Amino acid sequence: MVGLTRNTVGRVYAMLRYYCKRDLEERPVIPFGGRVFVVKCDESQFKHKSKYQRGRRVRDDVWVFGVISTEHHPCRGYFEVVRRRDRATLTQILQRVLLPGSEIHTDDWGAYRNLHLYVPNVNIHRTVVHQNNFVDPVSGIHTQEAESAWARLKYYVKREKGIRQADVQDFLDEQMWRDWRGLNAVFGSKHVHLICLQSIELFTTGQLGTYLMVNNFPLSRGGNKLRYHDDDDDDDDDDDDDDD
Repeated sequence: MVGLTRNTVGRVYAMLRYYCKRDLEERPVIPFGGRVFVVKCDESQFKHKSKYQRGRRVRDDVWVFGVISTEHHPCRGYFEVVRRRDRATLTQILQRVLLPGSEIHTDDWGAYRNLHLYVPNVNIHRTVVHQNNFVDPVSGIHTQEAESAWARLKYYVKREKGIRQADVQDFLDEQMWRDWRGLNAVFGSKHVHLICLQSIELFTTGQLGTYLMVNNFPLSRGGNKLRYHDDDDDDDDDDDDDDD
């Protein structure tokens, strides 16, 4: 309708994601938590589903670690792709994301054991054993906010008909930007504001496609797509060690 090719639209989208990431770096949403609002943590596997159902390679799966703030409704979080779910990896992220004195709720994954001893910013750590209950019947502890976040993110993956493995963190950065900045605050980001104006100007002068190619904003970076499917549980199959 407006004369843009599919590749040009894809490159514009990649460019906008890049500037969302830039905005998060210049106006970070972390740290959060602290002594007032509880934080929920969880990990989830974004699985690769091979075309024509010809099998799945585990190395193509991506694990994402999520730290969810309950300060806002709906909840907002920080999401990062991780190579491993071990203690060294997760505690390093938590120390960077959390404010001192934070109370954190998790499941009973081994990497969280004695968490307050490895993350100085954690003051209280409570757990729920998902093998027994999703909500602890005695303490009421749960990580439902994290489960809701995973469902929402994987819905977007499904809606986009998959996301390439190399693009998952960019996708997460975009979703974090939308959650924390909000669609009504689009023009609060000088980068996104300027790039929208610049894109309109380049489009009207017929130079948009050339600009995107020269500045190396690709349609995608190649690789297999991750397509969400729910035929098994996120936490059942994993090769990481607990690091007791």
